[in-house]
Amino acid sequence: MTVAATGGRAGAAGPFAGVGAAELAERAARGDRPALGELLQREEPRLLHMVLRMVGNGHDAAEITQDGFAKVIEKFDGFRGESAVTTWITQVVINRALDFLRQRTRRAGKVAGESQLSAGDAGGAGFRLADAPGMPAESPLDRMVMSEAHRRVVRAIGGLEPEFRAVLVLRDILEMDYAGIGQALQLPVGTVKSRLFRARLMVRQTSREKEDDGEAGRG
Repeated sequence: MTVAATGGRAGAAGPFAGVGAAELAERAARGDRPALGELLQREEPRLLHMVLRMVGNGHDAAEITQDGFAKVIEKFDGFRGESAVTTWITQVVINRALDFLRQRTRRAGKVAGESQLSAGDAGGAGFRLADAPGMPAESPLDRMVMSEAHRRVVRAIGGLEPEFRAVLVLRDILEMDYAGIGQALQLPVGTVKSRLFRARLMVRQTSREKEDDGEAGRG
């Protein structure tokens, strides 16, 4: 199911031209399904980027995001307004991404998590933004900028358990604050900080181990 199925249209034209995100969220929270469709369209780039950073593959990220939107539409009548509607939408999409990562880990172990990652983007976790719909192809400059050290970090992030990877991506790559991460993952802020500390430590340790292995191989 696509966002268009809810009746939403592009934000620059149609009945929602000039309507801000806050008003859309208020309308959606009151059960206005066309407003929900428009809100999902506006949120899609942000959420697609978030999922891409979590799963490391553009095609999977697009499918997970659309699956999350389908869940939002399906369950929207049960939305009780206990959090902001955009926070709730983010929760639903993150949960779909976490389910995907857990299933992938069960199928093939952590090695699969590393093999799914690529060193195509120099701006953060190193995932292949070029795989995402509408993204430009990877350029030679992109490939030049990506250093071996960066690749080690990318692989280390790919080896994290889903719960740790989610916290690390949301904080260190997407730069969400602790309260926002806690709301999105439905965790106390103290747990968010604890998981982030452990995730950073594991990435640091794994990166150093890979560096040592590389130096030993060259020796």
